[in-house]
Amino acid sequence: MVGTVPYMSPEQLEGRVIDHRTDIFSLGVVLYEMATGEQPFRGGSAAATSSAILRDTPPPVTERNRQLPRHLGRIIQHCLQKDPLHRYQTARDVLNELVGLHREIDSGEHAVTATATQTASQARQAVSGTAADRSIAVLPFINMSADPEQEYFCDGMADDLIIALSRIDGLRVAPRSSSFRYKGSPYDVGRIGEELRVSTVLEGSVRRMGNRVRITTELVNVAGGHQLWAERYDRELDDVFAIQDETARAIAAQLDVQLSMPSGESIVHDRTVNREAYDLYLKGKFSLYQRHRDGLFKALECFEKAISIDADYALAHVGLAEAHWAFALHLLRPNDSAMRQARKHAERALQIAPALPEAKFSMGIVQWIDWEFDASEASLRYALANLSHGIPNAYLAAVLAVRGRVDEAREQIEASLLKEPFSAYLHGVGASTLMLASDHSGAADLAARGLEFDADSYACHYLRAMALAELGCAADGISHIERAVEISNRAPIQLAFAAYVLGRAGELGRVQELTRELEGLSKTEYVSSLTNVFAAAGLGDWDRAHQLLERHCRPGRAAFFVCLIIDGRFDDFGERVREAPGTRSGSVNDGAEP
Repeated sequence: MVGTVPYMSPEQLEGRVIDHRTDIFSLGVVLYEMATGEQPFRGGSAAATSSAILRDTPPPVTERNRQLPRHLGRIIQHCLQKDPLHRYQTARDVLNELVGLHREIDSGEHAVTATATQTASQARQAVSGTAADRSIAVLPFINMSADPEQEYFCDGMADDLIIALSRIDGLRVAPRSSSFRYKGSPYDVGRIGEELRVSTVLEGSVRRMGNRVRITTELVNVAGGHQLWAERYDRELDDVFAIQDETARAIAAQLDVQLSMPSGESIVHDRTVNREAYDLYLKGKFSLYQRHRDGLFKALECFEKAISIDADYALAHVGLAEAHWAFALHLLRPNDSAMRQARKHAERALQIAPALPEAKFSMGIVQWIDWEFDASEASLRYALANLSHGIPNAYLAAVLAVRGRVDEAREQIEASLLKEPFSAYLHGVGASTLMLASDHSGAADLAARGLEFDADSYACHYLRAMALAELGCAADGISHIERAVEISNRAPIQLAFAAYVLGRAGELGRVQELTRELEGLSKTEYVSSLTNVFAAAGLGDWDRAHQLLERHCRPGRAAFFVCLIIDGRFDDFGERVREAPGTRSGSVNDGAEP
């Protein structure tokens, strides 16, 4: 061995194969030493130091220097992973993280770790001076009803308040993915304030009793944990919008935020006069957030019922559009029929409420899937300018990546994760975008980070598996693809992805088993012809995979999935995708239409 022991990687000390990721480990050691003045692995002899590198986990740098940004600690910790697969896969990834942190620091948005004696108020001042004074996190409301099934209503109340408060200029609201991560677990408002960089937290509970509802809310200052404002509403269910509006106005008054709308105008947009339609809408959203096929079918049913009651309920039309394009993206229904329905309901929502940002966003996704790139970019940019969460940024990144504007796509991925750093869903969308850009190491890394926030994110599992397969490490992805199949309840496209990963790992017998399972499923439910492309590629039959692709798919929606695998035979298909004009230019001839 040649080198200085304290800076050697585990694989180097064990005499295993080394590559550029060994240097990334050594870089992590140097960064740790720069940040703390101490080496992460220490011993009285070379043997003791080697043992520490192989077995010990060093204390986080933020424990040794509490004035450091927490994200720097995560970057260094990521470099120092024992397994090379769990580190950053390229030096470019490390650079991008450090550049992103630099921008946060310059903008005053980075978070520091408070000492045991430092107050939450002092911590906030260290973060961004007075910028945090007008910020809030709305926690999931607690279900106090006798019926545990009322959870959807409690989540809906909190979710709608997040949306309403986000429309108030001058008030920063923590996104849903950040505040809802505390659901169902004990929490401390001081810690929440520090982690989410907010000065206040809104807590609430809901009790439904027949046609009446009791909603209790409390606004808490995280600095001292004291109550700033509280209210209890005992109202008819028909008054829920008034309750949301009154709560939002009271919070704005407490935080000294000037409302831009006239006093008579509601902060809560697109309300329906029908309580039953609203209730169905909340149930639909609750199911949609579950992001699996059973939830999609339930959401579709709820939104359709809401529309049957109130045909002019724009947000219910938005929900229907999202459910239909999700069916298309996950290949759960024939794409052409699913996308016709998605477009129909997105257009209807915009007819009812032309400026509704949620409707613009959904239309942007429809245009993206239908390869209307220019229109999609315009719709998504409108949405991200009018919505506080990071989802429009994430999907705009995918549009840009398909058009070959990879650097811009990376900026949008970064922007989405700056807004919602704890969202496994957005890590998955970002990973799929990097796959489209052929950055498989970056995709594997981003998917792994998403799993740190949600170990049951099937998207992050299957994307990590697919990325590892492209990196020549398919065997390391088997556990991930198996978990994705399990979580998705053996959805056909996940079975197809599993066939591909297992085939790349040499498990040809298991690929044949999955192929037979897909053939059996096709007799009882819809199975996209695109699954056969992945199954053939998994068996190494690239000629058949290419023939199937040409027979069933024109350069349109299918290319999103084809770009997940590499082979020279698909290069011409990918080029046709990238050269598609900004107008609608293709679709999938994906089996008989119902």
